Amino acid sequence: MLLLPQVDAAVLTAAGRCPSLKALSLAMCPQVNDAGLTALAAVGRAGSTRAHSGLEELGLDECSYVTDQGLLAVTHVCKRLRVLSLKRCARLTDEAIAAVADKGTLEVLSVNAVHNIGLATIQALASSCKETLQELDISFCRGVPEGALGQLVDKCERLERLKLYGCSQLTKRFLHGHSNEGLVEVAGVNTSCL
Repeated sequence: MLLLPQVDAAVLTAAGRCPSLKALSLAMCPQVNDAGLTALAAVGRAGSTRAHSGLEELGLDECSYVTDQGLLAVTHVCKRLRVLSLKRCARLTDEAIAAVADKGTLEVLSVNAVHNIGLATIQALASSCKETLQELDISFCRGVPEGALGQLVDKCERLERLKLYGCSQLTKRFLHGHSNEGLVEVAGVNTSCL
């Protein structure tokens, strides 16, 4: 995994030229923005197919200047994305995250404290990632409807871990109402209160 603490568009362009780049973490790089992600994506479009199109893991945790535009630019080129972490990316919405989920390749997704997600993301995951999704962190995403989350858990048979810290909208109906016996861990739900 390539870790880049001081990042701008030029650095991302250079990183995008690494043909063997499989994982890239830009977590907690406050200067990462849409322009940088667009520059990274441009390398894949203009360069050879050996450019970063093989990227499988992307971490953008706490990149507060990233919007739907930047995420969509880079994920449009990275068609094999399996692991995506977007913790506390406050400017992202359902539109972009659902579009990424629609590719059907995600195995691990963290949208912890991305407050603008809701039904569209959950529906896209349930329909497109039902055979791949293994771990989902939607902690502090209170716009996710309980019924839709229950359907996602039922449809995604490979889902093993679900993090729900701060999801006060969930009731015991969700916790006991799904049929996914493969779900090994549900973290963040105070079962004594349900």
